[in-house]
Amino acid sequence: MVREKKTPTSYTLGVVLLYVPVALGLLVVFDILASTTWMQITTTVVIIACVGIGSYLAWWGKRPRQARGEWIPSKTLPKDDDAE
Repeated sequence: MVREKKTPTSYTLGVVLLYVPVALGLLVVFDILASTTWMQITTTVVIIACVGIGSYLAWWGKRPRQARGEWIPSKTLPKDDDAE
């Protein structure tokens, strides 16, 4: 039986957040977003936030389960008497 390794939700969310600046950039390039000063500042802040949060979540999601503090089966399995 082949088991697939499940991708953590935080990694998936981080990758999605990393694509939001691409979409916002395209909207700016094609003049779909308004070019007022407050809109430019808001877009810049959103892009910076998405890149920061997205890269952190993607990095966190790719860490090993034990390092993320998630449950691993060995925590609840009985100890083997033959193991040293």
